[in-house]
Amino acid sequence: MSEQTQQQKPKKSGVFWTAFFTSLFVSIITSALMYKFGSSFLDKLFQKKVEVPNLIGLTLDHAKLLLSTKKLQVLVQEEIYDEQIEQGKIAKQSPLAGSTVDEGSAVSIFLSKGKEKVLVPVLVSLKLEEAQAQILKSGLSIGEVKYELSKQISEGKVISSEPPAGTEVVKGTSVNLVVSQGIPKVAKPMVEVPNLYGKTLPEASSILSSQGLVLGKINKITSAEHEFDIILDQSPKAGSKIPKGSAVSVTINAEAEE
Repeated sequence: MSEQTQQQKPKKSGVFWTAFFTSLFVSIITSALMYKFGSSFLDKLFQKKVEVPNLIGLTLDHAKLLLSTKKLQVLVQEEIYDEQIEQGKIAKQSPLAGSTVDEGSAVSIFLSKGKEKVLVPVLVSLKLEEAQAQILKSGLSIGEVKYELSKQISEGKVISSEPPAGTEVVKGTSVNLVVSQGIPKVAKPMVEVPNLYGKTLPEASSILSSQGLVLGKINKITSAEHEFDIILDQSPKAGSKIPKGSAVSVTINAEAEE
């Protein structure tokens, strides 16, 4: 055997033992990981990744079918209000569409309850400012305000609302109000003022009473050119139209007091 052949044997032996111990080390590490984390560790290590599809706006059945094609699970969470997504369809999901997850993972979905609804509060007999504050507090918005005469509701208070109290409406709906202007004022009939010139006070009072009027303020002057104790002037003037029940003032010619 030549000297060169004898030198090659130790080299081959060294390579063998290096490979052996490397393989043994890997086996020990693998066994340790298996012992600590179980077989799921390796399953996860080599598990296939899939992309989460977009489920927003789909029905639950449609979402289940779509996820099954991706080998993903469905986890239904609580229902939530949503302004855009109609009731019964998916309004939210987690993880989000486009995320990468392991096959077999669960995707949480939240079904829509539709737009949030609230009840119109009782507003009748409240002052306008109080009613408007109550509307806003209930999550509604203030609509049109109209005014009407009312015998039952005091001036400045709410007669009615539209929609009426107790109606279930979408949050943010406008509520219109009708507010009282108070008791209707009855217009008094107009009467013509009679001519009282030259009449005495008792005569004037009787004439006014027959017309539905009353004698008002009595002013006195002294004029030697006219008889005493007769009316020389009046206000309003004769022929004027004034509301029934009004007073007519007169000026009477009286003797000068000594």
